[in-house]
Amino acid sequence: MRISPIILTAAVVLGVSSSASATDAQQPDAEPVLSDNVAPESLTLDNIVVTAQKRQQPDLTVPISMTVLNQVDLEKARGASLKDIQQLVPSFSMERGSGFNALTIRGVGGGGNNIGFDPRVGVYLDGIYMGQAQALNQPLFDIDQIEVLRGPQGYLFGRNTVAGVVNITTRAPTNKLESDIRGVIGSRGTYESYATVSGPISERVLGKISLASETRDGFISNNYDGQKLDDLKRLTARGQIILIPSDKLSIRIAADTSETKQKVVLGEPISDLFELPLQNGTLPKRTVNFNTTPNETVKLAGGSITTNYTMDSLYILTAIVGYRDTHQEMLLDNDYSANDLLRSSLADDFKQSSEEIRIASPSTSRVRYTAGLYHLNETANTDHKATIGTDAGTTLVNHPLIPVPVPFTIATGTLPGAVVFYNGKIRTETTAVFGAIDYDIIDALTLNLGARYTHETKKLLFNLDGSQSGNFVIGSLTNYRDSRSDNNLSPTVGATYTLSKNQNVYAKYSRGFKSGGWNTDFLSTNATNKPAFDTETVNSYELGTKGLLFGGRIRYDLAAYISQFKNFQVSQFVNLGGGATSIELKNAANVVSKGIDAGFALRATPRLDIGFNFGLGKAFFKSFNYCSDTVNCTDHRLPYAPSFTSALTVDYGVRLPSLNGKLDFYGEYSYHGKSFSNVVNNPTIHSIPSREIVNVRLGYLPDNSHWSFNLWVRNLLDKDTVAMRDRDFLGNLTIHRVDPRVMGLEGKYSFY
Repeated sequence: MRISPIILTAAVVLGVSSSASATDAQQPDAEPVLSDNVAPESLTLDNIVVTAQKRQQPDLTVPISMTVLNQVDLEKARGASLKDIQQLVPSFSMERGSGFNALTIRGVGGGGNNIGFDPRVGVYLDGIYMGQAQALNQPLFDIDQIEVLRGPQGYLFGRNTVAGVVNITTRAPTNKLESDIRGVIGSRGTYESYATVSGPISERVLGKISLASETRDGFISNNYDGQKLDDLKRLTARGQIILIPSDKLSIRIAADTSETKQKVVLGEPISDLFELPLQNGTLPKRTVNFNTTPNETVKLAGGSITTNYTMDSLYILTAIVGYRDTHQEMLLDNDYSANDLLRSSLADDFKQSSEEIRIASPSTSRVRYTAGLYHLNETANTDHKATIGTDAGTTLVNHPLIPVPVPFTIATGTLPGAVVFYNGKIRTETTAVFGAIDYDIIDALTLNLGARYTHETKKLLFNLDGSQSGNFVIGSLTNYRDSRSDNNLSPTVGATYTLSKNQNVYAKYSRGFKSGGWNTDFLSTNATNKPAFDTETVNSYELGTKGLLFGGRIRYDLAAYISQFKNFQVSQFVNLGGGATSIELKNAANVVSKGIDAGFALRATPRLDIGFNFGLGKAFFKSFNYCSDTVNCTDHRLPYAPSFTSALTVDYGVRLPSLNGKLDFYGEYSYHGKSFSNVVNNPTIHSIPSREIVNVRLGYLPDNSHWSFNLWVRNLLDKDTVAMRDRDFLGNLTIHRVDPRVMGLEGKYSFY
């Protein structure tokens, strides 16, 4: 472990905000807690307020299966990204394969470096959609709360939320001057610094600015040049300002930007080209041998203006205008060797603007409703190139159809310097009207209704040049144009029954849709005449209960569900034989996802909190049109869909007079069951083993001090379990392991 001194510097500039309404902005300060680290000395669990239904509500009254994580939860779990919180949320995972992030809820998800294919899980930051796969590594810094909603949420969130929603809310500015600086120093070159200042700028203006820097050495060694790959360098800034012209009106202006740079590694090779056995033996774990240094840069930026007006009748009118810009660039070594045979580069860019206006009735009425209009424009551009390397004419490789090693150019029918490329643009316009009504039929029984009608149009311009692809048989398209439109009604119908003041049961039906699109990728000659795929739909049924027991010492959330998907969109590499590969994206199947989600929290003593959650389910192909000539994928499991996930957390705080302070121990254990990386479910090359991860944290807060200190360890047992398997265009089989053990020391100083 390499540890050296770190110097924290914080530039403090007053700036920019987040608040739900003028009423929220002027709320009195929250009750003080013992510290950022020590559990509160109370026998009652804290209340949780959510915005899952576009209004503030106690989570126990919302008929949605969800997990809620607040700022303290994220800090204790070191939740720097959505990948880091997957062990805390049942039936939720985030994996990275083929250079893209894929969120999965209840076994259903997906995404990719393909602008024609939208993710199934909608991610929202302060009400603004940012669901592109490239944006899913949004740093979870300066976050107030994350709500993970399971199941289709199409009636209120709408866009492609057939599997669920991640609703992220940033921290609001405070009405008194506060600031803090936080530094982290750890093993594997971990250095982090954070600074925040928040408070009033004038009598009716509040502001806040937050800055973060995160760096870490790589986990994978490159034999070729000794570099450490799979590293991290990230800078983040968030600014917010809230204007309060009157007690009834608030205007929030928010902006954020981040830049992440990594020497990204898609995987460690476990085969040679064309799925042939390794000829030169396997490398040590977490080791590769690349002549091209792979790298990735992701830039995220955006802003929003949110206006809330509370009428005399207590109706609240909300208007949100948002803008997001997501840009990704990558350079990859596609032959996974020390020879320059094939490398590729890509650049994807998304620009979107959105507007939403809605009205919410008073929360105390017998009939409560939310209604609104939504509009989004998005332009997605892509530019990918694959280049045959300078060593291709002299490097001998094996080929499944050739008995002796031959030069790479002979095996592939290509020439050194040959370039295959595609570029394209998709313009999307979405317009929707939505609403939700809760009607108390009697005091104990509430009817829950909702619907969203969406009209969406897409236009495509696509160019593909496979003229130099040789035996890879990539097709060609010149200025290929197409358009499509979708009209969809996504309703929900349910009922909630109040068993007692703190216990509810609910049942509901909901429908969602994922819009169609195009396979904008390196298409084979067979696929160029059918790049389009159609709309995917889901019908979901859920029965759940949530509540508090024993005077608020136990909180529970249980849900049983079954979701039925039609025209399920599937993306996969298809081996055409003889070293040729086709990338297919099509409506291939009908899918069923069914199971049980559960979450429990226990305040065992005033100083001991215990949490437990699990997801038990099965997501499988009920039917599959065509998988391969030799395999029928009907009844196969969906990729990255384990049948069981669970987590146990323990948080124990104690005051120690001998140390003149307080100690807090936090530990989490998570289990992620077996799964497959491909629809074929081949147990030899697609099996993902189960994994167990233990993370711990020990905090110390001196009495009468503004300081706090924490020691933490992630992956305490230093597991190196395989978390991802993949097959690329050349038939290389690769694996990616969970992050190794990392430990560090954190110090925080708060001004108030």
